[in-house]
Amino acid sequence: MKLSCIAILPQIYENKRKQVLENREIINALIEITLFLSQHSLPFRGHRESWDERNKGNFKDLVILIRKFSPELAVYINHLKTKGKSEVNYISWRRQNQLISSVATISIDTTFDSSKREQLAFIVRYVSFKETSPVICERLLALKESSLTTGRQLFSIFQDICLENELDWRSLLVGQSYDGASNMRGQYEGLQAFIKEVNPSAVYTWCYAHRLNLVVVQVASSSADAVNMFGNVEELYNLISSSKKRIAFYENTQKENRPAERVRRLKRVNTTRWMSYSKALQTVLNTFDIIIDTLENIKVTEIQLQKFFNHPILIY
Repeated sequence: MKLSCIAILPQIYENKRKQVLENREIINALIEITLFLSQHSLPFRGHRESWDERNKGNFKDLVILIRKFSPELAVYINHLKTKGKSEVNYISWRRQNQLISSVATISIDTTFDSSKREQLAFIVRYVSFKETSPVICERLLALKESSLTTGRQLFSIFQDICLENELDWRSLLVGQSYDGASNMRGQYEGLQAFIKEVNPSAVYTWCYAHRLNLVVVQVASSSADAVNMFGNVEELYNLISSSKKRIAFYENTQKENRPAERVRRLKRVNTTRWMSYSKALQTVLNTFDIIIDTLENIKVTEIQLQKFFNHPILIY
């Protein structure tokens, strides 16, 4: 049974990929129609818009015209006619209003800053029609401090930010993306659940960057060599960063040997921080000779201190 299921999975993934591509072609055509009508100040809807009407309104008539040159759109219109309400309708009056007003998605994440305070980053992703073709833009809209990170508290902060920036998230928000924490993706008490309760169109997607980070961490943890290597990198960080004298020697040696380059600092390996593995290892590789000099200095200094404290007079 398990082997037979494995053979079906590639077909499911392939069908899903094709469906995504077809949907993108359909939406691109609808966006172009929206731009054309807007640029020429033409009305979108007609008095009656049923498929039997001769004049269905400018938007719907242009959809019918464009389908002659778009196989994906033609197939979709045929399905829409035959299946009716059971098919997702991209050309309804509500979807037309969303296209006219543009649409947006949000991404929210929380993290501790250097002062150990919880900071919430609010990012909005939207479609801009200022250029000749639609352009996807991302903006950091707000950075808020929050001592509580429950789903309900985050939803309250989300509402406040949207109110401050006059964002109509109840009708224009079509997507939300967070990490996999329970306060974010929880089915009942997660932030996405509270938003979808008010706006069902705001589809939640588990952030692929977070998922990729989890995969990388698991892959690195499955190799004994990788575990040992990053363990040594972490021990190296603890050894040098635990003493101000060692840090000073490490940084001063960089200034003397590489005056034209910026001074680097060792990074610690942290599984909850993105790219921490890469940054920590890259710093070690870029300053490898400096690290060797620092370790030699630590060795010589500690031997001298050990001899000093083992002097017969001090022992007596």
